[in-house]
Amino acid sequence: MYKFHPGKFAALLPKLHLNRHTPRAVHFGSLTLGGMALWDQYVNQGYEQLKSFTGHLKLNNEVGQQVLILLSYIQLLSSSSSPILQQSFHLFDSWLEPTWISSIRHLLADASMTLQVGLQWVPTPPCKGNITLMDAAIKFKLAPSVI
Repeated sequence: MYKFHPGKFAALLPKLHLNRHTPRAVHFGSLTLGGMALWDQYVNQGYEQLKSFTGHLKLNNEVGQQVLILLSYIQLLSSSSSPILQQSFHLFDSWLEPTWISSIRHLLADASMTLQVGLQWVPTPPCKGNITLMDAAIKFKLAPSVI
């Protein structure tokens, strides 16, 4: 589901006064089953990012509007006609510059989820039957070096 970073976690354990040789099932296991119920920090960070992202969009405050602008900018850079948060992270990974939204996209890809944003701008083709170049590249599975 998500990438586990054993080296980073092993460095954290001594700071928590825990033995680094204890099985991971004990560290992350449920309290009812005798585990310690530790959170993986990657999951915790992603949860907080998604909570902040959706919270600002629901409030429609100034930060929410800036998030929508950033999302529209990334959508424009992707030059795809389908919403960027509903596509696989790996389709545009090498073509888009890393931003805060790309870390959310990476988390969504690791969890096999998509996110629908109702106010997101998506380009529409000017004529019926038109397709964007990037959608054609994805359809024909072209490598980034070809494009």
